[in-house]
Formats: sequence, structure tokens, C-alpha cells
Amino acid sequence: PSRTWYFAEGYTGAGFEEWLCLLNPGEVEALVNVEYFSGGGLLAEESVLVPPRKRRTLFVNDSVGPDQEVSMRVTADRPVVVERPMYFLYGNKWAGGHVSSGTNQPSRNWYFAEGYTGAGFEEWLCLFNPGPEINRAVITYQISDGTNVIDEELIPPYSRRTVNVNRRAGNELHLSLTVEGDAPLVAERAIYHDFNKGYRGGDVSTGSKSPSRHWYFAEGYTGSDFHNYLCIQNPGPENVDAEVWIYTEGGELLRESLVLPALARTTLYLNSMVPYQEGISVSVHAGGEVVVERPVYFRYLGTWAGGHVCVGYAPGMER
Repeated sequence: PSRTWYFAEGYTGAGFEEWLCLLNPGEVEALVNVEYFSGGGLLAEESVLVPPRKRRTLFVNDSVGPDQEVSMRVTADRPVVVERPMYFLYGNKWAGGHVSSGTNQPSRNWYFAEGYTGAGFEEWLCLFNPGPEINRAVITYQISDGTNVIDEELIPPYSRRTVNVNRRAGNELHLSLTVEGDAPLVAERAIYHDFNKGYRGGDVSTGSKSPSRHWYFAEGYTGSDFHNYLCIQNPGPENVDAEVWIYTEGGELLRESLVLPALARTTLYLNSMVPYQEGISVSVHAGGEVVVERPVYFRYLGTWAGGHVCVGYAPGMER
């Protein structure tokens, strides 16, 4: 739990419903204040009392009105836990939902290993400047072939900016992102997709504030109608040797060695690396610092199609 939470992404346009879930795990009532920021600054503000050991839910669409791109800062007089679920019919065609737990503290640096701008994918980068001065964010698109494209965004004080990655980086790219601000900021990356023309949905990630040599993922599945990937970003100037360890439910440990090119993104299709259709866990161990995310696209029980993404756990990582 924390007294402060930040969320860069948020949208109340047609087909989107955004919620804010507040948990007070303590034994004393918590006063929670929510500030909503748009591209033009502070949009709305509200306070709510959350009783001890209780949950409260806010419907952001009602709080800020329709057709708003919105970031949020949540502050409380006692430590609380906050998440932001969103349900959508993106472009009136791709239905789904995603959720984010935000971050406790802005950072000058953000890393996103996953990213794709091919057919059926639309990628967005949401940037929130919670500070009192204009913040210049330098965005580097690190493409799988080692090409790096440098972009820039000026974010006014207490404001949100949205970057269309397909338009700014180019189409048909497997890419990772780095964001470096002149001052601390908050970043999230949303992707809406029609994977393989049938797995429709969307996902969101807060990314990572720093690379690490070790990453761990408990979830993973290579069964029918599940497509399990691993996206590895090497943001540094030197190639890095790495090992991927795959732990199967059957008790077998599979290991794969690889070289991660400098300033580039590497994609692994875990289904092709596992000879079984079963649940797996994964860890990545590298000779240098990297960033790893795990996208999964699925048709669950042959009925519910979608996708989700997760930044792994790295020892000592910040929320």
C-alpha cells in the first residue's frame, strides 16, 4: 500500500468505460483524493472516504465526462491500494478489457520491451507530466533489426500527451521503447489488437523503470489456442549473452541460450520452444541489463478471445 498512485493512461470516449478501484487495507478510515488531468491540465478533482478494510469504486466516465484522454494522481492520508480497470469496444470492433496498478512514483526513465505496429495492431504511448514545468520526453523506438528511431514530446505542466506509435515509428515493426524525461514523468503503453485475425482485445503496461539481469514470470501456457511470447529489450550499446529457463508443470527444466543484439528487441515464441501443451513459468538470466515482457494471446475454452501482457518480476524492482 502507498499514499500516492499515478496512472498515465485513461480514456472515456465512445466504447470505453474506465473505473478506479480503491482498497483501504488498514484499520482506520482513509481520505482519498483523485485528480484527473487531460491535455489541458487539471480536468476534475474529487475526494472519497474509504472505510477500514473496505473497497470503493469510482466510475471515471462520470467523474470527468465523455471523450476525455485522462491521467490520474491519487493521494491519501493513509496507505491504500489502487487499480484502474478499463473495458472497451475499440474502434467499434475489438472488445476486451485491461487493468493497471499504476506506479507509486514518477521516474525520468521508462522501458517497454513489447511493441508491435503490424496489421491489426494499434500501439499508443501515454505520458503524464505531474510536475509544474514543461517536461521534454525523448522516446527511442528500438527495432528488432537494431535500428533506433528518436522521437520527442513536450508535455505541459500537469498534463497528459498521447503518442501514436504506429504513426511516429512506422508500420510493420517489432519494437521496444525507452522514454527519458528531463524531469520525472509517468508512462504507460496500450496496444489494441486483432492477433491472427481472430484474437481481438487489448492490453496495457506501465513498463519498467530500470533494466535488470534477472526476470521471472510465474504465468505461461502453451496449450491449444494460446500463443505465448517473450519480448526482450537490450537497451545497452553491447550485445548480451542470455539464457531462458522454462519450468514445466511436468517438472522438466528447459534451457535456451541466445545472444541479445545491442539497442534492439528480440522476440521468442515460447510455444515453439516447449514440446508440451501445458502451463509453464519462465525466467531470463542475462550477462547485462535487459527488460522483459510476456504477451499472451488466447481463445480461452475456444470462446473468449483476447490478450494480456506482463512485465516480469526483477529483484529489487520499484513499483
